[in-house]
Amino acid sequence: MNDLDNEFVCLPLSPVKRISPSRFNQFQLCSLKEIWSSNHQVSLLPSHPSARLGTISHAVLEATAKGAVTDKASFDVQWDDVTREVEGEMLQRQIEKHLVPLELSSFNYEVKKILSFKMAEQIFDSSGQRASGKQCAEQWFESADGKIGGKIDLILNHDNGVEIIDYKTGNILDAQSGSEVKDEYKVQMKLYAGLYYEVKGDWPVKLSLIGIDRQKYYVSF
Repeated sequence: MNDLDNEFVCLPLSPVKRISPSRFNQFQLCSLKEIWSSNHQVSLLPSHPSARLGTISHAVLEATAKGAVTDKASFDVQWDDVTREVEGEMLQRQIEKHLVPLELSSFNYEVKKILSFKMAEQIFDSSGQRASGKQCAEQWFESADGKIGGKIDLILNHDNGVEIIDYKTGNILDAQSGSEVKDEYKVQMKLYAGLYYEVKGDWPVKLSLIGIDRQKYYVSF
């Protein structure tokens, strides 16, 4: 008989202090998984190579929004740096090390890299808007009680109000309908709208998602 059968196993978990709008839907689906993740515990299953590639793409787009990527050369440098960091983390995990390099294990690696650059190009080409105050990237918003908070990828100031934009590297549309934005993304964008109102006192006039194909999808609210 296993000696652990009659013993309690205590996991080193702490209460979740804050939930990100991007993880809100996942928290509702499986609270334990999100609590485990928020405590920086190692996942028991490997991440899919496409998910790792999405992490790389989003990190590079974040750097682009902050002004660190301004052309193809700086994009390549940033992409390689983030990829090395992600693959280095994977090499430390026995269940993921066989997936390195991602260039071989991830489907359509080069295509997604090219599409990521096209999206980055769109961001740094609009730097003039940022300089004129019409655009704000990677701004943090948090509820008054501190329980919900996250960074909004892009805020555009139009004549009639503010547009909140979030970049997505995966599928934006629901697989079953084929035409509707995924419910989790709708919830995320509405939470961003609520956070924006709580901090700024005004509601945004538009909520938008931009995919890796640079197509824009709107979320009504």
